[in-house]
Amino acid sequence: MCPLSLKTSDSTQILATGKAKLWALLVGVNQYQDESFPNLDYSAMDCRELGIALNEATAEFPCKQILIHHDFAAELPTLAAIDRQLQWIATTAKPQDTVLIYFSGHGVIEYRTYQAVLCLQDTRSDALLETGLRMQTVLQRLETCEARQQLVWLDACHSGSLMMRGARDVGERMMSDNPTVQLVQVLRNRAAQSRGFYALLSCDEGQRSWEFPELGHGVFTYYLIQGLRGEAADNDGVIEADALYRYVYRQTVQYIQQKNQQLRALNEEKRLRRESPLYPEYPPQTPKRIVEGVGELVLGMISPDAIGSQSPPSASVPTLSLPSHSTVEASPEPEPIESVLSDDLSDDMSAVAKTAMPPTVASSTTAPAPGTGDTTILYHHSTAAVTTAPISATSNRASNTTVDRTLISNRPWRPYIWIAGALMGAAVLLPIAWSWWRSNSMENAESHACNIKADYVQTGSNQRFDAQILLDNCEAGGSWQQVRVQTLTEHVGPVWAAAFTSDGNTLASGSGEVVEIWDLRTQTLVRTLVGHAKQIHAVDISPNGQTIVSSSGDQTVKIWNLATGKLLRTLEGHTSTVWSVNISPDGQTLATSSSDRTIKIWNLATGELLRTLEGHQDWVFAAVFSPDGQTLASASQDRTIKLWDWQNSRELQTLTGHNNAVRSIGFDPRGERLASASWDRSVRLWDLETGEVVHTFTGHTDHVVSLAFSPDGKTLTSGSRDRTVRLWNVETRTSMATLYGHTDWVLAVDFSPDGNTLVSGSRDQVITLWRR
Repeated sequence: MCPLSLKTSDSTQILATGKAKLWALLVGVNQYQDESFPNLDYSAMDCRELGIALNEATAEFPCKQILIHHDFAAELPTLAAIDRQLQWIATTAKPQDTVLIYFSGHGVIEYRTYQAVLCLQDTRSDALLETGLRMQTVLQRLETCEARQQLVWLDACHSGSLMMRGARDVGERMMSDNPTVQLVQVLRNRAAQSRGFYALLSCDEGQRSWEFPELGHGVFTYYLIQGLRGEAADNDGVIEADALYRYVYRQTVQYIQQKNQQLRALNEEKRLRRESPLYPEYPPQTPKRIVEGVGELVLGMISPDAIGSQSPPSASVPTLSLPSHSTVEASPEPEPIESVLSDDLSDDMSAVAKTAMPPTVASSTTAPAPGTGDTTILYHHSTAAVTTAPISATSNRASNTTVDRTLISNRPWRPYIWIAGALMGAAVLLPIAWSWWRSNSMENAESHACNIKADYVQTGSNQRFDAQILLDNCEAGGSWQQVRVQTLTEHVGPVWAAAFTSDGNTLASGSGEVVEIWDLRTQTLVRTLVGHAKQIHAVDISPNGQTIVSSSGDQTVKIWNLATGKLLRTLEGHTSTVWSVNISPDGQTLATSSSDRTIKIWNLATGELLRTLEGHQDWVFAAVFSPDGQTLASASQDRTIKLWDWQNSRELQTLTGHNNAVRSIGFDPRGERLASASWDRSVRLWDLETGEVVHTFTGHTDHVVSLAFSPDGKTLTSGSRDRTVRLWNVETRTSMATLYGHTDWVLAVDFSPDGNTLVSGSRDQVITLWRR
């Protein structure tokens, strides 16, 4: 269980008055000059995002200095730079100030002296004490610092079974897979000397700090960030160090447990099919706190009104009745969620349901306010961990269950039920229950749905449903239905990419480390392409439908034969994660973009590298060809979009205006306009002739990470970290629809060639098809 908290005073409230200053030094190291240290995937992003969250949480503190050093920052995480900052803080901070030191990267033990060493970008394994940041040095600097309140956060146990050079045999291993023993010892010594010292470690002795692609962070730092964004704030909006620790502790432990529940479910299915090997489970990770007499260290002040805005608060859900008549009515009286099984389904499912784990039922949350339209359509399902059916939709329960019974009898349900109880944040809809409800209720409701009584759907009301469609304008939005293609495959991982073939019959998706090929006519997985070593971030299919290209965090691009699944060639040249792939309209050229800040142009048929485009100052998230193939557009974390004459390696224009990273871009079918999605929560439409912003679409409440134009160019869709898919009318420049159903970031969206189907892929490991 999580240890109890200790509190003595609230003296650091003076931070909010400006009488004291907050000093923060944040360090994250992904890539090491010494090849003996394996590169990490998320430490730099951990540092960057933690800095943003800390800056937001301390917005009310008038006096602060946040120093950030990571691979992609202006100040790199070298020993000279970090030691210089430590000395400056130690000699400048005043007694009433608070000092925070954060490190994410490798932590190892020097095998001769058994000192704990934090490995920086230029640390050498054969000279750890001379080139690494000794933990004892950090604490010595803090000991000479006058600041009475000192915090140290370490996410430094990523090394696994790393063996340092110079170790003569196994007996002289660095214990680098567990530097925590030495870290705990020196931190305890420091805590005993100072009542204001507070240390957090990502894991306890003998454990490892885990990173998960679906989080985009180490799990420890991910929840530090969420806590600073308000999840650990009290009712007054105060984020206190010990409350933050308790939040991080519980969330980290729960996440690892739930990942293991998923793996057990998959292993159960593999046992039923007599397949091996089974998936290994993650060993536990329990964050550790080191403190003797902790004060009430205030880390941030969030407006009480904003608490929960990052992830919506719990709320009761009104019952929706969907009888077989012409009007869909929202009940004015909210009622608690109920788990309802139809009589017909319960006979088939009750025995299986008894074997399920205790479910984790998602609480419903507040929906964004409806738009300017006069009516709002709500298609509702009840939330239950084992199965779902509409509350009160009893009038035509039995109308469509014959086929469903047949499907149920032929499906290995138990693993899916276990997964439904294990996934974080929300229940997973079982496909048959969902299909049953949709066929029962939607047929009768669709043609008259715009007659809904909106009296009880007020702006700001707590009416939010886990799988609903909110249409702000019925005529403009049309009627989009949700059809689940996949709940969870054997390949556990987020869906970062999705692409249709030109005939619309086949879908390719990047899930975890594999590419999956789906036949949409039968909604079956027909082929799995295995070869990447890390998370796949992008896929694209050639215009002739013969070739598929994928890119990954393993720094490679792979070209496959779509029909046979054969790997044709692997393209190497990027030195970091490859975020995007795009095939030119004539099918001859491939563009790729990477965290190494470059765009590479390849001959698709031969794999020859034709040229490298350089100019961005940070990660390049996307590179796409114009419809005529003459222009290439690129989007970067440096907040800019660049247009290129790629055949002559010439930069044509730089588009500026976004206030954060530009994550996704796309040309309209005529090549006259460009759309961009940004972490600044907006989607912008650009006139390419003038380079000016035509319109800014707003409505997402978190980072926008994916977008796509419809084939006719009249509709734009976007996916966001706020878990929604939005549809925008390009001509009227209004919001058409908000599609709910995903329980995590929507990482990929795309339209089918006929424009009647929309696919969305999410970090919740689900692919969803939305059909008009």
